[in-house]
Amino acid sequence: MFVLNIRKIRLKRNITQKALADTLGVSRQALCMWEAEKRELKASTLKMIAGALNVTTDELITTPRAAKALNDPERRSTMLPNPKTPIKPLAAKPAEPKEIMFELNAAGVKKPAVTGSFINWDAKGIAMKKNLKGVYQASVLLKPGEYQYKFIADGNWWTDPANPATVSNG
Repeated sequence: MFVLNIRKIRLKRNITQKALADTLGVSRQALCMWEAEKRELKASTLKMIAGALNVTTDELITTPRAAKALNDPERRSTMLPNPKTPIKPLAAKPAEPKEIMFELNAAGVKKPAVTGSFINWDAKGIAMKKNLKGVYQASVLLKPGEYQYKFIADGNWWTDPANPATVSNG
């Protein structure tokens, strides 16, 4: 038998259940059940939680006896890991790529494309196709993050007229 310290560590780091659940890619309810020890936790999930909280799996689970000893100042030094031994935190689950739709509403344009930091500003870009409403579209699978992009239409580079957020190209 062991005691889970997920809630204690999460609260100490000011992380909400929702934020941790989103990071792990699970529902808030699943996290709530694990914190309350009402649902079994797989070892792989335990490792993901440890990585997300930047702790070791040993810090997440303790036996009731060890938990009691951690609160006893006389026994504390024997229960904690050696401070000279570095503890490498496990990496959190990488965020899944998402499909992003780029759209350009430009009549009379031939062969439009989208390019950007996600393809190292390739001058050919990713070809866009006209949909039934006459809007050019291109779908790109991207990992979460910040990217810059431009449209290329008939050899000219355009900023997105529908996106007011721009940055200087330096």
